[in-house]
Amino acid sequence: MRGTVSRVILQGRFGFLNAEDGREYYFQEGALEEVALDELAPGTAVSFAPAESSPAEAANPTATNVRLEPSAAEEAPAQNDRGGSLEHGPPPEVEAHEVNEASWESFPASDPPARRQIT
Repeated sequence: MRGTVSRVILQGRFGFLNAEDGREYYFQEGALEEVALDELAPGTAVSFAPAESSPAEAANPTATNVRLEPSAAEEAPAQNDRGGSLEHGPPPEVEAHEVNEASWESFPASDPPARRQIT
């Protein structure tokens, strides 16, 4: 079955999927295959298998074998260790500037900013 991630609760290690059958499915981190919980975001396309359940449990369906859809896996940007996108590459080098006394002439003497070297 196919669906999209509706929400992910990282602290609880679970989430919910909106399925093509119109139902919302609960999944636990252990139901994920070849994808980490922190890689999922609302709207991410996934495929999964509905877990077998009793009639009493049918009101709260559970998903197993949750995987990224192939198109979603190809489109997902790589992430760094802080969850940021690596799509645009590393940040450009920042030029170091030395602050000198002449830089402070434009500030009133009563309210100068802290003097320091910016590196």
